[in-house]
Amino acid sequence: MGGFSSGPQSAVVSGSTPKAIPVELTGSSAVTLGAGAEVALASGSAVRVSLVSGSLFEVALGAGAAVAVGNTPNVSVTNTPNVAVTNTPTVIVDAGNPISGSVKLVDETGTEYGVRHYNNRLRVSTNTYGYDVASGSDSNVAFVNKFGSNPAVGATDVTIWGAPGRYTWATASATLRVGSDNAADDSAGTGARTVSVYGLDGSYNEQVEQVTLDGDAGGAGNWVLTTGSFLRAHRVVVETAGSDGFNQGLLEVKNQGDEFTLAIVDPGNNRTLVAVYTVPNGKKLFVTQIAASEIGSQGAELKFFVRPLNGVFQLKQYLLLNGTTVTRRLDIPLVYAAKTDIEMAGKRTGAVNAHIEATFQGYLETV
Repeated sequence: MGGFSSGPQSAVVSGSTPKAIPVELTGSSAVTLGAGAEVALASGSAVRVSLVSGSLFEVALGAGAAVAVGNTPNVSVTNTPNVAVTNTPTVIVDAGNPISGSVKLVDETGTEYGVRHYNNRLRVSTNTYGYDVASGSDSNVAFVNKFGSNPAVGATDVTIWGAPGRYTWATASATLRVGSDNAADDSAGTGARTVSVYGLDGSYNEQVEQVTLDGDAGGAGNWVLTTGSFLRAHRVVVETAGSDGFNQGLLEVKNQGDEFTLAIVDPGNNRTLVAVYTVPNGKKLFVTQIAASEIGSQGAELKFFVRPLNGVFQLKQYLLLNGTTVTRRLDIPLVYAAKTDIEMAGKRTGAVNAHIEATFQGYLETV
């Protein structure tokens, strides 16, 4: 194989005017630089490799060899149909010589586009997105699953929860009263001992507070007040219990003025069945599934109501039920902004009250 050979010496091009050292290679010729040899370019100089159709420009590195680009303001590849890097074990950008600026992607028309990410992590996964959300692998995304039940749905719309009538939405934050109608639900009782109240403060920020129960709230002074103020209380969960393992009475969360109820935990459930929700501040909700069941074949309809901040409730989904379970999976999710209220309500379509269970699920993203 013929070629041009250089030992441990330098071929230097300097000055502001580009200069050329022509080397013509034919056949299987090669340019070889020996150990210690280098090609140095001063500012304004360039190395150009012109290839005719079907030609190949190849840099082959032996063990321990390297190609380094240091303090180079611009590296340009133009009018090149294909650039291939093959059989290269590692390409390293040293932390001491970072690439400044940005790396851009362009589509087939040359238009630049971004890559979806959170905290500079590309959203690429071999698992389904739902699996990643449920596993908590992305701290900016959280799973939401709201469900409720109402065994006495009459001829007018009622909220799907454990109390009669429609849910009352608070207009201002306040401390809450938490209590039970059973003396066993007490700090030293056999029933529920402590509960966590999940909700939103007056600025719609998420907050949670644990409360120690004090027996039968029907007695004087047995209601326990929260230390924080809540605008919303959309979930209550029993955290600790005595030997019975469950709340023995009806747990209820009311505003301090005792004007209305925000949440109910039926005996033996250890958590609420309340199909209402408000999107927290700084979040966006993607609803991916809505489902409902009517028990007893009495006939009923389920309505999915949504109210944007300072707006009114609007019907967004409608399910007709008759002793069946209807599940609506939303390949294109319903998207709702922060401070949006959601309420699932229903009414019977027959002559007898119906029992409706309803749920919706999706995920919250930090915005």
